[in-house]
Amino acid sequence: LSPLHKENAMQQAHTMNFQVIGLEDVRRKLKAREHALLNPPEWLSMEEICRTYSTSRSTVYRRIREGKFPQPSKHLGAASPRWNRVEIDNMMMANRRAEHDRK
Repeated sequence: LSPLHKENAMQQAHTMNFQVIGLEDVRRKLKAREHALLNPPEWLSMEEICRTYSTSRSTVYRRIREGKFPQPSKHLGAASPRWNRVEIDNMMMANRRAEHDRK
């Protein structure tokens, strides 16, 4: 495109609320989307959480109330709550760091 056409296209995109991004941004976004598709989240039931993290149901629900454990997703229905394993791991690491920093 000529500089005039390019400028005109940029102005039109701006007035139409389009976001103009560069090729590297497109590649980065595509790579992130590809990674997400190839690595879907692992959803854990309460039983799996208790077994994996050696904890009790009451401790999980107490930590949810305290804001120290992620809220469950109810994408399978209210009777089948599931937790995203990555969210659990990230929150537990953050909790450990906070406890360590207080010492």
